[in-house]
Amino acid sequence: MAQQRVWIELIETDLANETVSWLKHNGVTEVNQSDYHSLDPMVFPMIITGVIAGAGIVTSLISWLRRQRRCLLIIDARESIKMIFDCTEREGRTIVIARDGTRVEVVEPGELLDFGDVVKAAITQGAESAVRIAESAGASARVMDRES
Repeated sequence: MAQQRVWIELIETDLANETVSWLKHNGVTEVNQSDYHSLDPMVFPMIITGVIAGAGIVTSLISWLRRQRRCLLIIDARESIKMIFDCTEREGRTIVIARDGTRVEVVEPGELLDFGDVVKAAITQGAESAVRIAESAGASARVMDRES
């Protein structure tokens, strides 16, 4: 994976600030943080963007964020990598949206799962391949419906 722009959407300000520090400490360039005001007046997420070189840092970032709060993580890999953390749900589930819009749900990923490999498979080979990679690492995974 060459340089990849990443977009992270977080509602918790403290976690957003910790994430910016983590990104800078781990060599991510062009890190920016801004408020995003959605149409929903109750949601004021923080948006963090940056440029990541290599899949290893993506894996480390996902693992670090998952350990911080166990929030629902949605990784949209259709264009650039967009990560959305929904901390209203703390089950530790991850949903990866493949290039064609098909969603893959991963639960109970364990320590062996490399989310960078799952995301890479979703981008290059599609949802079924992402499921196989997750399952081969001992996670429970399934293909969900296609997101429009």
